[in-house]
Formats: sequence, C-alpha cells, structure tokens
Amino acid sequence: MAIPVIAKAATAVATDKKLRNIVLGILAGLLGLILGLVLTLVYILSTPITMLTSIITNPDILAAVLQLKTEYQYLLPGKANGSGQFAWPLDAEYKLDRSDETNLFGERVHPIYGDVRMHTGIDIQAPNGSNCYAIGDGTVVYAGMNGGWGNTIILNVGKAKDGKEITAFYCHLTSGSWSINAGDMVKRGQQIALTGATGSTQGGHIHFEIKADGEYVDPMLYISDSDAALSGEIDLSKAEMVNAQITAYCDYGTTSSGTTTTANRTVAGYPSLESGTRIYIPVRADQPNGGVYVVEDRGGAVDEERKVIDMWLPTEAECLSWGRQYLPIYVIQEDSSTKKQRIVDLGGYDFR
Repeated sequence: MAIPVIAKAATAVATDKKLRNIVLGILAGLLGLILGLVLTLVYILSTPITMLTSIITNPDILAAVLQLKTEYQYLLPGKANGSGQFAWPLDAEYKLDRSDETNLFGERVHPIYGDVRMHTGIDIQAPNGSNCYAIGDGTVVYAGMNGGWGNTIILNVGKAKDGKEITAFYCHLTSGSWSINAGDMVKRGQQIALTGATGSTQGGHIHFEIKADGEYVDPMLYISDSDAALSGEIDLSKAEMVNAQITAYCDYGTTSSGTTTTANRTVAGYPSLESGTRIYIPVRADQPNGGVYVVEDRGGAVDEERKVIDMWLPTEAECLSWGRQYLPIYVIQEDSSTKKQRIVDLGGYDFR
C-alpha cells in the first residue's frame, strides 16, 4: 500500500509545477537549517580554541596573566616556590626538604600524635643550636614560651608586595638563646636566636610560620631559598618585579659592546636596562650563577614594550629546550657606584 501512495505523490509533484516548487522550497529550507546548525556548532566548538590560541601567542595577554599570577600567587594553593621577597630564616646550608611532605605547609599526618591535622608552617631541618635570622626589618611582637611550639619569637616585618601585613613565627628555640624583647626593632638578616628542641618536637629542626593579614599561609610564598638571595647577592625586597620575554641563545662570540659572551652570565637587555644591571630569574636559581644575570649588551631585536631579554645558555640542546618563555624576573636595585664599576668591568660603556 505504501509504495503506490508514494508513487502517486511523486507523480503529482512531477506534473504539478506549483506543488513541485513548494516541495523544493521545503527541501531547500531544511538543507539551509541543517547547514546553519552545523556552522553554529563549528563556531561554538572552535571559538574557545581560537581564544586560547590568541592568549598563547599574544605576549601582551601573557604578560598580564603572569603579572596577576605573580601578584596574587598567595591565592593559588600549591604555587609556593621559595622566591618571595623576604630572607631565609636559617643559614644557607639548611634548606626545606620538599621530598618529605611532613615538612610542608598543609594537612599531614602528625609525626608525634599520628593523626591528620593542619601543619600551619614549614619544618626546616637544622641541628640544635643553629642560627635563626630575621627575614626582614621589623618589630618583635613576642619572645618566650608558647606551649607546644616551645620557645617562640614572633616578628612583625611589615607589608609584603601584595599589601598584606606579614608576621613570622620561629618555634622550638633554645632557651635563653635570644636577647630581644617585645617592642625591640630588628634588621633583615640579624641573628635573633638559636634552634632548639623545646615544646612538642622531635628535635633537629625549626618550625617556621607566616601569617598574612592574620591568616596562616605557606611561608614559601613570601621567603626566598635561592642561593643568590641567601648569599646576600640579591635583596628581593628592593628589587623591581617585571614580566619579560626571555629567549635563549648559544652562539658564542663577541657582542656588539666588545664583551665575550659567557654561559649562565651574559644577557642582552631591553633599552631601559643599563649595562651592568643585574637581573634575577627565579626559575634559573638552581644554576651556577644562582639565577643572577648581568646585562652586558643590547641585542638586535630587544624590545622595551615586551621587555625582551636574550640569554646565553651552555648548549644547543638547552637553548632548544628553553626556546622563548614569558616569565617574571626581578631587576636588582643597586647604588650607582656599584653599577658604574660593573659597567667599567664590562668594557667601560653604557649602551642605552
């Protein structure tokens, strides 16, 4: 029955011009609707990819994102990298052992009580009697016994670059190892006490905490454990943070200023960086130079707007691995006499 009906309808459409036009119009409309739906779907699926591509390839957008990430890293859990503006609280040889999660900020199994609880600071392993230092210029808030934290010194070191008021806590200190009292002023790097085993502790470490505007935060957001910072070579509290495009090169020779290029040292800086200026690149802190580079030249493609820096690396493989990266760096502030001497050492010229 269905076939004769279809055949009869097809005959009617073929012989009736008006009916044929109606059917063709309906089919054209359906095809147009389907095509429109397909194009809309393609647009919806491709737009996020296009937007992401523009972000990845646009240096201005990347710089803005990096700026926000750097300024507000304290809001991002797990992003603490030990390149903050304040000094390290112990001698350089005693660093945070990140391989042991019980040393880190956050929830952990308590090494003494065995239950899971919040670890409000970091544990830095060091022998009893090791020196403790003020992480910044500030005021003593408290110095004395503090329950399970043992002998504790609390320092207010003022505001961080994110605008938050920073308070530092040094716990488990040796009894009688300090001569400062509440209200006393301290200077960055001043020796203030000795590590100990007072309070609830298994010994051999200092429990160190930081509160930002009264809230516990990961101390590694605010203190620096880089070799360059620990040695006093840089002071991040006086450095200017900028986002820069850093390109790696390994073609050694002589620069336009007459300087012989040197791995892990030479950089060509953007125009407003004077020759002889030192810059600190936190992600290179594990290198022989501690992440500190000296501006020794002007590259042919350096750009002020994008803060372009050319960096020399030891091997072609390292250069290819690095490529071009957009990163936060620190321009180290120095007195003019130091910078002038470095300019003389580099060849006696200041190419700006």
